[in-house]
Amino acid sequence: MEAVAIEETVDQFQSTSELTAKSKGYFAAGTCSYWLVQPLFRTIFILLPDGTELVFHDDILTDPTNGISVDLRKVFR
Repeated sequence: MEAVAIEETVDQFQSTSELTAKSKGYFAAGTCSYWLVQPLFRTIFILLPDGTELVFHDDILTDPTNGISVDLRKVFR
């Protein structure tokens, strides 16, 4: 079974380099997108295998790889 998307909630102890390395491993395994959730900033980043980074904050998040849409105003109340 191939993973479609990975979601990870970022905590204060994780570094950007650690998360970038993790995403490369997931992409190598066939993941289409990697979501980084930062609750403190009410923001979700979507990383794509080609290096594209999408940033969503207080709007409708739509993952271009699978069509999943999420209203962040409802997520981050």
